[in-house]
Amino acid sequence: MPPNLLALEGHFFSTAVPPSLTSHYAEQLRIIVQHAIDERYNSEVNSYL
Repeated sequence: MPPNLLALEGHFFSTAVPPSLTSHYAEQLRIIVQHAIDERYNSEVNSYL
């Protein structure tokens, strides 16, 4: 992909998506990942008990 097209695409996404929306999705993703880690940890701990 040519660099100018990549820059154009990056510019499009940065202008098309408001920062508040991206931070909201980042927060949701962080919660999901944390929940998955907790589930895995709990199942591993329970297997030792």
